[in-house]
Amino acid sequence: MIYCDLSIDSTVVWAGVRCLDRVDIKSQPYIPFLGSLFFIDTHGDTDPEWQGLGGRYALTYTPPDGSASLEVPMQPEPSQTLNIVLYGQNCTFAFYFRETL
Repeated sequence: MIYCDLSIDSTVVWAGVRCLDRVDIKSQPYIPFLGSLFFIDTHGDTDPEWQGLGGRYALTYTPPDGSASLEVPMQPEPSQTLNIVLYGQNCTFAFYFRETL
């Protein structure tokens, strides 16, 4: 399973959120992150696996104003950190793989 942590301006917004296919990682509307962030399996409907990140599994951001979605670049690595500005938010995302029991 792939999990995600997010900090905005060094403040933790969420931690340990499981990443699923076509499910907004921002799980609740009151969370202070503007927009939607989700993975799309471009070849089917499976939950993301690290080997397909940046290829089969596209990380997609949709701004809150309804403007065009954009794909966030990723690498096929089991753990990575992305520093990116999304809709004026200084975001630090950590994506990481964890085995399920």
